[in-house]
Amino acid sequence: MIERLDFITKKVLEAKNYTSWIKPEIDSLISMKRVQSYHHDRILVDTYGPIWIVGFSNIHDGQISIKNSGEWLCLEGSKGFFAPAFSLLQWSVKKGSYSWEAYTSHEQIPSSFEGTQAFVFDWDQNLPKSFNNLFALLSLSKNKVFIGEQNVSSALALKIKKYLDKNYLNKVTISEVSEELRCSWGHMSRSFKKTYGISPVEYRHRLRLFNAILLLSHGNSVIESCFDSGFESLTQFNLHFKKHMGTQPAKYRSK
Repeated sequence: MIERLDFITKKVLEAKNYTSWIKPEIDSLISMKRVQSYHHDRILVDTYGPIWIVGFSNIHDGQISIKNSGEWLCLEGSKGFFAPAFSLLQWSVKKGSYSWEAYTSHEQIPSSFEGTQAFVFDWDQNLPKSFNNLFALLSLSKNKVFIGEQNVSSALALKIKKYLDKNYLNKVTISEVSEELRCSWGHMSRSFKKTYGISPVEYRHRLRLFNAILLLSHGNSVIESCFDSGFESLTQFNLHFKKHMGTQPAKYRSK
């Protein structure tokens, strides 16, 4: 059973498998609480594109693991994680219901955190009150475990990722990517998926999706957020948004 905490919200988003309560931006900090159910065990690949994120949750019975340098790291107890922009994280999630809180901001991360890779840490149950307070908590957090690449031997996969991270907003075709990197698309796709658990095409869709979410949170229209993020049509945008977020983009737009 998950306790529903008091949460003064800007809006409530309800999808098939989750409910999110999103608080107004306070002191440059955007926060969200989510209760989510999984009806069977899942392997999840998360990427947040240009958005950095910090999450907190109480994890019981080793129900969640994160992949670290090719090995599954079991998480138990009160845990937090920090994921910088353009992170790619793989999670193993057992069937059940989960409650977690997440924080981000339109502000850039402090210079002391630039270049820091994703990490998990022990959470002392304190929640941040402001942007500066959040990074103070991260600096003081204990038992950090930095999350390494899934397969550091794949220089090609890393090269593809860096290219997509830099060019995901551009309307570049698959053949043009292949030509730029001087490698067949089939080989590139296999290498990338083996390393990151997701195809490069799907990864680019995710980058565009979270860029669109960022624009929506700024109050941009659905149409602006769609095309300014590299999607070719509203139909394509709506399909990917519904697939990954379980709801329509208009429901995410700031009022």
